[in-house]
Amino acid sequence: MGAYDGYAVKTGAPDAVGIDYLIGDPRLVGNGLGTRLIWEFCRDVVLDQYDDVTRILASPDHRNQPSLRALAKAGFIDGIWIDVPTEVDGRVTTEVVYTLGVPRIFGTSSGVIA
Repeated sequence: MGAYDGYAVKTGAPDAVGIDYLIGDPRLVGNGLGTRLIWEFCRDVVLDQYDDVTRILASPDHRNQPSLRALAKAGFIDGIWIDVPTEVDGRVTTEVVYTLGVPRIFGTSSGVIA
């Protein structure tokens, strides 16, 4: 995420870490794998690399119900909707910005997790 310069401005969160993900095999969607992968990636990778982060963002397409559910189950809260140009042809897609408040979920932004 953040592949174009306006993402931080549009989300109003220039200090946040943005993540992106994909489960390519449709047979693996809908069984909790996405939620687990998102949660563990945030816990084990993002917090390890960015020990002072207070917010983690993800912004899937507003029509991607499995992704929206996975983020909600992982503790993310839905927020603003933004229009984002695609890299391929410049068309615009509408995404929902989901935020994970690190102190709210993990109790710390130091990367030390109970």
